[in-house]
Amino acid sequence: MSKNHLQLNFICICYFSLLISILSPCPTLARQAALSGTVSSGIDFWTREYKNFSSQTQQTETDKQYWFVNPALSYISQSKTNTIYLQYQPSFKYNTVSDQTNLDHSALFDSNFALAKTWSFSVKDQFILTDNPTQATENDTESSLTQEPVSADTDNDELSQDQGRKRFWNNIAKLETSYLYAKNSQITLGYHYNALRYVEINNTVDTSAIDHDKHDLFSSGEHRLNQRWKQTFSLHYIKGTYFDRFNPETSINENENFTQHQLNTQLHFTPDKRRQWSLKYSMEDTRHNNEQNKNTFINNIGGAWRFSFSPLDNCSVSGGLSHADTEGQETTWDYNAALKLSKKFQHGKLDILFSKQYDTQNFTGSDNNGLVDDYNARIQYSHKISPQLSLSVNGVYNYQKNLFSQTEQQQNENILSSPQNENDKNITNYRKRHEIGTQVKYKIHKKLIASIQYIYSNQTGDIDDDSYIDHQLVLQFTWAGNLNRW
Repeated sequence: MSKNHLQLNFICICYFSLLISILSPCPTLARQAALSGTVSSGIDFWTREYKNFSSQTQQTETDKQYWFVNPALSYISQSKTNTIYLQYQPSFKYNTVSDQTNLDHSALFDSNFALAKTWSFSVKDQFILTDNPTQATENDTESSLTQEPVSADTDNDELSQDQGRKRFWNNIAKLETSYLYAKNSQITLGYHYNALRYVEINNTVDTSAIDHDKHDLFSSGEHRLNQRWKQTFSLHYIKGTYFDRFNPETSINENENFTQHQLNTQLHFTPDKRRQWSLKYSMEDTRHNNEQNKNTFINNIGGAWRFSFSPLDNCSVSGGLSHADTEGQETTWDYNAALKLSKKFQHGKLDILFSKQYDTQNFTGSDNNGLVDDYNARIQYSHKISPQLSLSVNGVYNYQKNLFSQTEQQQNENILSSPQNENDKNITNYRKRHEIGTQVKYKIHKKLIASIQYIYSNQTGDIDDDSYIDHQLVLQFTWAGNLNRW
C-alpha cells in the first residue's frame, strides 16, 4: 500500500469527522451511543490443487494454514436526525506453512444524516487489507439471494477466486444524497469509488493480478404514479482504469481506461400486497481507449412477476430478450431469465435462485474481464436445530461463456486456440464452477459461539490457470459483548 493512499484515507476520515461534528445535533437533543467488542480466534486451512499445471501455476503458493486472532471494536451513535457507525478489526495471522506473520485490517465508517424532512445525506467508507477475496463480498451473500432478479446494481462486483489467497487491499467509498419530492417519490444522486491493489511480496510484481480504479457517478429514483403504479430508474456513468503490472511506474494516463454508460428502468403494477407485475429495460455501453479490447453494447428487455403465496412463501420470475453487440463480432440475440423461491419454516429458511443473462465483468481483479453469458444457480438452507445449535448449507453452480481479448502472453504460449486472423483476437472461452459449503454454529455461552465451516470449490476452464480445486476449513471461537452504553 502506498504512503499516498494511506494519507488520502486519513484525510478523508478527518474531513468526514469534521462534517459529522458540524451536522451533529446540539447537546439538548437526545442521543444514544454504544460501544461493543468482539474477539475471534481459530485456525484457517486452505489448499488449492491445479488440474493442469503451467509455468505460472507452478510458481503459485497453493497451501496456507493460518492461526488467527481477530479483535474488533464497534461504535454506534444515534439521534433522531443522524446515525454514525464505526468499526475497526485488525487480524493477526501466522502461516505455519511459510512461517510468516501477517497483519490484516478491516475498517468501516457509515453515517446517515437527515438534513431536512425531505433531504438526507449518507457517507460510507470501507477499507480492507487481506488475502481472502470473499471478505470483500461475504456480507452481501445473503442479500444476493434476496435481491430481485436481473438487478442492474453496479455494486455487485465480485473479486475473482482465480487469484487464490494473494494479498490485496480494497477501498470502497460512497457519497449519496436523496430528496423526497412527493409522497413515495424520491431521487438519489451519488458517487462511488472502488480501488483495488494487489500487494507486492518480496519486491516482485504478480502480473496475473489486475489492479483497478472505478469511479461511478449515478442517479436513481422512484416515481409513484398512483396507488398501484410506480416507475423506477437508475443511470450510471462509470470510469474504469486498469494499471500496468509489468510497469508499476506507468502514469495513470498511459494505463488502459474505459467508460461505461448504464440505464435501467422499470414500470411496476401492484394490484395488491401479494402480487406485482413489471416491465423492464436495461442498457449497458462499454467503450475502451485501445484497439485490443473491443467495445460492447448490451440491451435487455422483459417482464417480471412476483407473488407471495403466504407471509412465509415468496416467488419471483422474470424473463425477456437480450441483445449483445461486440465490436468486430456478429450481433448475438439470446434470452434472459431469473427465478427465485423463498420459503420460511418454523426453524429454518430455504432460498433458491437461478439467473441467466448477458453481463460485463470489468472489476474482478483478474484478466477474465469483458462480456460474459452467465448462468448462475444457488441454493441455501439454514436451520436452527436447537436454541444453541444451528446449521446452514449452500450450493452454487456457475457457467460462463466469456468473450475477452487474448493477451500477448496467452497467444505466445498457445493456451487458447489461435484466432482466425490477426485482426480478430477475441476468443470465446468457457468456465464452469461448482461450490458446496456448510457451517455449524454452537452457542457455548450467552457471549461465546463456536463455529466450523467447510467450503469445496471445483472450477474448470479452457485456460490452465482457471482449472483448480479448492478446499477451505475454518474453525473459530467468537466472543461478543457490549462494553458500554451512554
